[in-house]
Amino acid sequence: MEIKSETKRSDLFWLNIRSSFISPMSYILFTFFVFGYLTRSIQKGYLADGILCILTQIVMAFVWGAIIISAIILLIILLNIAFASRKDGILGIHVFRIEEDGLREITEANDSLAKWSGIKSIKKYKKYIVVQINRYMFHIIPARSFPIKADYDSFYNELNKKWKEG
Repeated sequence: MEIKSETKRSDLFWLNIRSSFISPMSYILFTFFVFGYLTRSIQKGYLADGILCILTQIVMAFVWGAIIISAIILLIILLNIAFASRKDGILGIHVFRIEEDGLREITEANDSLAKWSGIKSIKKYKKYIVVQINRYMFHIIPARSFPIKADYDSFYNELNKKWKEG
């Protein structure tokens, strides 16, 4: 089974948003910023004014932590997307072929085979199938690449079946 798809910058944005906010590093950085904010609050004496001030500072720590992490993640994503190109095989036409040994991906930059045992996960969303090869490498197969939804479902089912068998 084979599908030809085109990866666009919007696909990369969606994939990066989804993977960045579930990354353990995001949570580690978030915790770092929350504790940093609370440490600053303690040093300034803001927590000595009663329970309402303590709760306010805790809420503010979480809010600022979320804002800072979101801004950092967005900046990294925008830089990644800005420097992605067809030459490096990230954007452009991708041919995905389900083979006995694994999932083959062919672009103008490469021809690679991800063996079934080397694939970490396969997830189906409304608009994409995401194949995670390792912590930082993904294949994204847009649903728009298929003429009808039944073909999209069939490709995913075959892909998932082979992966589970492999």
